[in-house]
Amino acid sequence: MASGDPIDHEEPNVLDLSKDPSELTVEEQLLAALLISNEELVESLRMYDDWERVGFETDADQWSQSDGIKKKMRVRIFFL
Repeated sequence: MASGDPIDHEEPNVLDLSKDPSELTVEEQLLAALLISNEELVESLRMYDDWERVGFETDADQWSQSDGIKKKMRVRIFFL
């Protein structure tokens, strides 16, 4: 690019999904399907991670509560 040439801000490798599907090539249609599938998969993995984190937090809370109860019982037995 020579100095003084206008800079082309257009991204040539971006898939324009706003086009009519019949205007897209087979490769573009397949890429669009892959991108949509990938987005759904990533969202599913995020949901799984959230559920897993909630499960760990619930387990930790239950463990903490049972551990606190055991400590109180030991203190009571110690002072009896």
